[in-house]
Amino acid sequence: MPLPDEDALKFEKDAFADDIGMLYGVEKVGGFEAMRVREISELLRYLLWQPRMPKAARHKFLNFLNVKFNITAEEGSIVAHLEERKEALERAFLVPTYLHLERGEIWERIMLGNWSPEDSVLLEVRPPSVSPQKMEEIERAVKWLGRSPEEEILQVSTPEAAFLVISEAFYPGWKAAIDGKPTEIYRANFAFRAVAIPAGRHTVTFSYRPLSFKIGAWVSIATLALIIAGFIYMRIKRRSVGLVESQTGEAGKDA
Repeated sequence: MPLPDEDALKFEKDAFADDIGMLYGVEKVGGFEAMRVREISELLRYLLWQPRMPKAARHKFLNFLNVKFNITAEEGSIVAHLEERKEALERAFLVPTYLHLERGEIWERIMLGNWSPEDSVLLEVRPPSVSPQKMEEIERAVKWLGRSPEEEILQVSTPEAAFLVISEAFYPGWKAAIDGKPTEIYRANFAFRAVAIPAGRHTVTFSYRPLSFKIGAWVSIATLALIIAGFIYMRIKRRSVGLVESQTGEAGKDA
C-alpha cells in the first residue's frame, strides 16, 4: 500500500484541526460543514485567507460572525496562543436601522470594512414600513430559548421597531414566525438572516422546512397508502379464491 504524499497528509491534518472542535461544541470559522453556502464561502475566502485584504475589514467581519477568540500557533508547535476578541457581537442581535443597497455595493462595503454591523443591517430588498410606536418601559434584549439544527427560538424585546440580525446563513427552506405568525426572512449583510421586529416583547421562531422535506413526506405517505391498499387487495383476492374453491369442492361432492 503506497504511503500518502505530503499534500494528502496536510489535508488530513487540516481536516482534523477544523473538525475537532465539534467534539466539544466549539465552532470554528471556516470549519467543516455538511453543506456550505457559496456566498459565505466567498466572504471567508477573501476576508480571512487573502493577506492583501484590509485588516480592519477582516476584524469587523469577524466581530459580526461572533468570533470571540483567536487561536494561533507557529508551524510545528504544539503551543497555541489564545486571544480574546472583546468587540465580537452576539450571534443574534438587534439593530435600529437598515440600508437598502444593491448586492454588489453590499459586497464592496464588507470587503472595505465600510459598514457598521452593530448599527444597521445591509438589505437587498426594502422592507415595508412599520409602525413608529415606542414602548419606553421595554429594554432592548435578545435571549435564546432553544437552538437545534432545524429550529431556533428567541425571545426579543425592543422599545421600537428594529431588525433581528443572525450571523447564520440565509438559505431556502428556513421559515420565520413572530408570536406564531409567519414573517419574511431578509437576506442580510450579503449572506445572512434578518427579520423585522415590531416594538414590544416577542417570541421569534426559525424553522428549517425545505420543500424537499414536504415532497419526501408526501411520497412516503403515498407509498405507505399503496402498500396498505396492495395488502388489502391481496387479502380480498385470497378470500375470493378460497371461497370459489370451497364452492367448487361442495359442488363436486353433490355430483
